[in-house]
Amino acid sequence: MGARERGFTLVEIVVAVGISVILLVAGGAWMLGMRPGALRNAADDFDADFAAARAIAGGSGNGATIAFLPRIGTPGFIMRVYSGRPTASGAVTTTNVMDVTSGATVSEATFGSPPFAIFLNSAGYPTGTGQYPNVSGTSVSFPVIAQQPPCPSNGIVLTFANAQGATATRSLQCNADVAGAATADPSPTPNVPKLAPSFMLAHWTSDTGPLHFIAAEFGYFHWYASAIGNTCATQSSDTGAPPATFANGWPYSLTTAGEMSASPAPPAAPYSWPTGDPNDPPATFRLSPVLHDGGLCTVRIVDDYNQEADANVQVMGDLQSSLSSLTFLSPTAPAQTLTFGKTFDSETLNLQAARSACAGVVAVTIPPPPAAQSAPSTTPTLATMTVTPVSAGSCTLVVGDQYGEPTIAIPINVKAAATLSVWPPAVEYPLAGTSLGPCAANQARAFDGTGWSSTDVLADQSQYGITTDANGCITGPSGATEGVNEVGYSGAFAPLSLGCLQSSILSNVGWVPASALGPTAQNIESGASPSAGCTLTYADDRGMLPSAPAGSTANALAQVVGCSEVSGGYVPVGSTCSLDTPDSDGVCDGFDVPPNEAYSYDFASWSSTLTSAPGTPYTETGPLGSLTSQENYYNKDGNPSYSWATIAFTRTASGPATFYIYTEETVETGHGIIAGEPICYMKETLIGPSQVTVE
Repeated sequence: MGARERGFTLVEIVVAVGISVILLVAGGAWMLGMRPGALRNAADDFDADFAAARAIAGGSGNGATIAFLPRIGTPGFIMRVYSGRPTASGAVTTTNVMDVTSGATVSEATFGSPPFAIFLNSAGYPTGTGQYPNVSGTSVSFPVIAQQPPCPSNGIVLTFANAQGATATRSLQCNADVAGAATADPSPTPNVPKLAPSFMLAHWTSDTGPLHFIAAEFGYFHWYASAIGNTCATQSSDTGAPPATFANGWPYSLTTAGEMSASPAPPAAPYSWPTGDPNDPPATFRLSPVLHDGGLCTVRIVDDYNQEADANVQVMGDLQSSLSSLTFLSPTAPAQTLTFGKTFDSETLNLQAARSACAGVVAVTIPPPPAAQSAPSTTPTLATMTVTPVSAGSCTLVVGDQYGEPTIAIPINVKAAATLSVWPPAVEYPLAGTSLGPCAANQARAFDGTGWSSTDVLADQSQYGITTDANGCITGPSGATEGVNEVGYSGAFAPLSLGCLQSSILSNVGWVPASALGPTAQNIESGASPSAGCTLTYADDRGMLPSAPAGSTANALAQVVGCSEVSGGYVPVGSTCSLDTPDSDGVCDGFDVPPNEAYSYDFASWSSTLTSAPGTPYTETGPLGSLTSQENYYNKDGNPSYSWATIAFTRTASGPATFYIYTEETVETGHGIIAGEPICYMKETLIGPSQVTVE
């Protein structure tokens, strides 16, 4: 019997089958990676994840990010979808969209090979950048990109390739995504026209780039035109007018001469001819936003069958500031807040500021912006920044936002911490027509503010423009009584209606000359009513604010001295008050209310109509109880208030009666026990007959 061949045990068979399976899987995967089917899968998976990314971008309030990452140790790429764009730290977050992991390669015409990123705003419009995000092993991070990068001029073009050199492309226009090449597929016409994109977003009112679109209809090759003329149908806008119009220069695209000559002819409205693709050639259109008119509208396009396709347009308003400039009255003045806004903005508003231009003058803080509005409207989306003064100086703060629109220049001025001062620190004023001590009539006197005696008077200080003599009597200029000064100040000073002016103790006459502009100015005040003391306050333009900063106002003390109005009458002989003698209350007791004393007049201006000289006896005769004589006194100054006065003498009994006819002048003799309170008495002057005899 010959020897038998040895068989396989069960264990050996199991091991052999396992090895075969492993080799089959590995080889199959390798072969799959080489086949065109793998390339198609990569492109199809991109389409699916890109659609998911656009959906996320539309609802996140901050768009979406698509990252193309290199695979570690093996050819291919990983495509990963994130929520949000890297406008701030932590703004990009993971999603539950499944990663695309492919053995094919991918590159972008401008960004190159992975890593690179595509950013989608809330409308799904793409931009992107190369060598981003940062990749370290399996760790991925997204440095902040404050302002979204521009879309490449030719759009974003992705090329997928396998090892055999087969390729597939995906093109993303700056405002629409369009799939790769198609083959002819005859179909009946007309079909329903479509517009791509169906939504367009301009981020400011001169942002023309995004407002381009195409019209296409499967199997249709004639013109497309606006159904409502040169505008879009307004839904809402800042001005009520359409926020966008069709750009000049239609037709925007042409086709063959035969097609363009075919009937019907295009209407007298913006129109375009389809060209290119053999099945559904696109016709291009362009809109222009209307300057300074944000809003929402609908583009209405028809084909020559009057079939309509619509697309929605959103034009964000321009960035606006609550203030066109900032002024701080000193480096220690409170911080101010600038509020910026954009109408028809449904995204968060991320402000940017060129802080370096104002370094050392102000500090700029930008807090996190409020949440995005639920829908665009005339109510602006707001964001704020706080500006705090640091030191005196001027600069221009340039402010923009994440959209890259034209910036706003805010001039800023921080004023130096100057201090307003007044000289003299205290002034004594006479009542009109009177004098103070050694000073001339109506001349004020400067004091140091510690008292009101001759040892407290001040010599002039010329830097305030006020001069005095050796007795402190203020000599000028031109009647000025106070000087105000503030170094570096060119605005106007003003006396405030407080203290002396509010209580009518002083009267403000004006400025000398008639200008209150700094840095030094002189003011005229005059005494209006006697007072033991009050405060006169001056202010610069900062001091006129409700909350005046320190150093913006300055005070001077003031008092007004003098006596009351002059009074007069006739005085019987035998009075208790002798001539030129002061009495405790300033008038002669017993002479206050004699019969017929009802006249007040200026002693220096009255004279008697009688021919007899003052002091000469005068005799009148007549029946008892009758008016026997009257004496008229006339005001030589012609004062209409006291043009004449009459003193009548009535005979009541026989025998002589002696009268003296006087006027009484109020005279100040000096300061009393209370500082600033004058002692006055009546100085009598004989102007009429000293004796009248009634017989």
